[in-house]
Amino acid sequence: MTDNTVKCPFCLAETEYGSQVCTGSNGQHGCQATIVYGATPTELHNTFKQTGFSVFAVVMLILFMGPTLLNSQFDWSLTPMFGTGIWSMAIGVVLGVWLGLRSRNALENSMRGQVRFFRHMANV
Repeated sequence: MTDNTVKCPFCLAETEYGSQVCTGSNGQHGCQATIVYGATPTELHNTFKQTGFSVFAVVMLILFMGPTLLNSQFDWSLTPMFGTGIWSMAIGVVLGVWLGLRSRNALENSMRGQVRFFRHMANV
């Protein structure tokens, strides 16, 4: 394997770096596996959605349930939603989007430079 080729783990054929499909080279026949460089757009999008929604849900639980639990456990008199009112929704959305983007970027950086092969399975 040279710097300009990648080796398929399925058929062991070498394919030119940058190709999207395993086609093999130098007379080899490739297995037609899909070649992915780094994270896929679907992986990035799902990471953003899952992290963003999870953070939003946790912030909403803290803001809505926190004062009630603290008031009942410690006999405090905190105002509902810690006094944030309707702004609690905006706080949750902003934190969800911000941390969702950070997790998306972290995934993108961690997958940078990785080459992965995916074989298509027949519908059984």
